[in-house]
Amino acid sequence: MRLSSRDWAAFRKRLTRQWALKYHKIGRTGKLEVVPTKLMGTKEDLSVAYSPGVAEPCLSIQQNEKFAYEYTAKGHLVGVITNGTAVLGLGNIGALAGKPVMEGKAVLFKKFADLDAFDLEVNCDDPVKLVDLLVALEPTFGGVNLEDIKAPECFYVEREAQRRMSIPVFHDDQHGTAIIAGAGLINALEIIGKDISAIRVVVCGCGAAGFTCAKYFVSLGVQQQNLIAVDAKGVVYTGREDLSEPDNYLSEVAVDTPLRTLKEAVAGTDVFLGLSAGNLLTPEMLLSMARDPLVFACANPIPEIDPEIAAATRPDVIMATGRSDFPNQINNVCAFPYIFRGALDCRARAVNEEMKRAATYAIAALAKRPVMKRRSPSAGDLIQLATAAAAATAAAAGAAGAAPQQQQSEQQAGAAANGSTTSSTLSTDISAAAAESSGVASSTASGSASQQNPPADTPAAAAAAGGRSGSPPKGHHRHTGSGKQHHTRRKSYGEGCFYTAAEGEGGNAPVVFGRHYIIPKPFDERLLPEVAGAVVEAAIATGVARLADIDIVQYKRTLADLALRTSM
Repeated sequence: MRLSSRDWAAFRKRLTRQWALKYHKIGRTGKLEVVPTKLMGTKEDLSVAYSPGVAEPCLSIQQNEKFAYEYTAKGHLVGVITNGTAVLGLGNIGALAGKPVMEGKAVLFKKFADLDAFDLEVNCDDPVKLVDLLVALEPTFGGVNLEDIKAPECFYVEREAQRRMSIPVFHDDQHGTAIIAGAGLINALEIIGKDISAIRVVVCGCGAAGFTCAKYFVSLGVQQQNLIAVDAKGVVYTGREDLSEPDNYLSEVAVDTPLRTLKEAVAGTDVFLGLSAGNLLTPEMLLSMARDPLVFACANPIPEIDPEIAAATRPDVIMATGRSDFPNQINNVCAFPYIFRGALDCRARAVNEEMKRAATYAIAALAKRPVMKRRSPSAGDLIQLATAAAAATAAAAGAAGAAPQQQQSEQQAGAAANGSTTSSTLSTDISAAAAESSGVASSTASGSASQQNPPADTPAAAAAAGGRSGSPPKGHHRHTGSGKQHHTRRKSYGEGCFYTAAEGEGGNAPVVFGRHYIIPKPFDERLLPEVAGAVVEAAIATGVARLADIDIVQYKRTLADLALRTSM
């Protein structure tokens, strides 16, 4: 028996529902648990973790609040907070029903940025009281991620809470979507050769995400008069009756136009951004768009137009959706974990517009760089590394006035050919030689240190130490009791690893910047160092970072190592 496409879709939906319920019930219910980071095996451990020893960090924090970042989890703890009034596409289902989503958000923070998160679901529909609650929670968190709060209340809650708080308050439904869509827009326009200041854009759906995307596109260079917003009542135009209300946020995106319907608005436009409902963009509307149309149909689970129908209707279309089973997914997870990581590491007071744009351009730039994946080393790799390492060692010895150790180099190369030398050791040698030849070696052949390392209290140093105290961070100098200084060279991103071109959809073609790849995929390890690094740079440049002495190059290397470790 062969199922129709409709029956097959219904069957898949039933299977997905059953597995989703089982997934959340397996083992310890839910998706989160609290795990201690310190030893607690003896009563002595407990006497330091709790009373009486815990009084010491308390007193230090009382004297200077900055110590909260050194003695508690505040500096890497995010509050994921909702009142459940606009959960996914489910609407106002209440705070408790939204808890699985908030737990999922917390898991994403941990998976992609190694940030801890507490989810808080609050029964509070009053935006004024919700702001008061957020302000009262400020001592707990390093930053607050607002989630699934309906418009227009979400705009007031975020704005007022950020005004009263000195930690980042970020509504991801608004800004995360805008940042990713902005990156996709920049890259797609580059591919088709259109100027952002000359394009015409239609934004379909004016909730929290659509409204913010419209304003963000204007900040990126789209002309206000060239952007038409459409909601359930039609085109948002100047003079529309409901816009006369003083608290109607849509007046900010209203334009003077004779257009009144989505069909009229779409005709001749270059870009369609949908954050509304499924199947609103018809093939006829798509045919009326300008050459090389950009269609970002982000409604879930059913996009505004099916990608296969869009491609059949307009072969020149660049298509993006909010789904993972089609190319070019507009996925917030490419932004929010790394924005918070950067903001918390530099102890930013807020996430400002410059930090958001820095994230957008960093994400866009990554899509243009070749995507590589790790592979196991071959015998040829090891021989090549050993030969290069031997040549580099001889050159370094000659530069220092020492006799070349030719015999030792030949033995090393021979050992590698026989597989008796490990790839990590050889990678370390060749990486040191490569770094030295490019002028960024961390030490000379005589062992003297030349690289400046970040101070021990910087986020880069903390990340290099793996977020744990008690051992010197990798790449730092270690002083012994004899007064001698020992330098441990820090391994760079990818040392001990070998790479090949990553495969694209279906494992057939390599992932190459183009119409089917305008945005990095969520599991791209490069997102953490590049996006967080760009956010930190912007925070320092605009004066919202409390820590302004961060070595960005070292910081990005540290996060690259972290991304490599957490992805294994």
